[in-house]
Amino acid sequence: MNLRIEGLVKQYDGRRVLDGFSAEFPEGKTTAILAPSGAGKTTLLRILCGLERPDAGTIRGMEGRRLSAVFQEDRLLPDSDAVSNIRLVAPACEVEECRQLLSALRIPAQEQRGKPVREFSGGMRRRTAIARALAVKADLYLFDEPFRGLDEDTKLCAVACVREKTREKTVILVTHDEREAAEMDAVQKIGITAR
Repeated sequence: MNLRIEGLVKQYDGRRVLDGFSAEFPEGKTTAILAPSGAGKTTLLRILCGLERPDAGTIRGMEGRRLSAVFQEDRLLPDSDAVSNIRLVAPACEVEECRQLLSALRIPAQEQRGKPVREFSGGMRRRTAIARALAVKADLYLFDEPFRGLDEDTKLCAVACVREKTREKTVILVTHDEREAAEMDAVQKIGITAR
């Protein structure tokens, strides 16, 4: 079942961030949302995650869906290692499976074992956050600028891993980069006008 949003409105302190946003997201496909900063992209994902409530509008097709997300901030537990961060949200993910996922995202094996993520580089923390989201067996994946801060070679590796792990799943990708949308095989691109 496609996810449908109709007339979504959200405002903060009288300023409308989303003003009647409507879109349909095809089941099992990737949709890219492209818009400038301040246009409401993150607010839209927060509403879909249930972290914000819209002021108006309807969302259909969310019933019974298992969600997983990568936020703009990594939201990792800084004193825990990469595997522990993954298993916090995906306890069914076996340690070896976590390590394979981290390795696929080019986190070296020696960095995976016991090293707190606060000692990771920014790019390694970002990839750990992506691994954590991918470890969740979700129906809908929400990615808010997931590849930000990654060098080109690492980004292409991460994109390939995300594409593989989310094949035939519904993905909403927020990005400023049209190339990322193409690399993620987005079937459609949706814009949001900044207010």
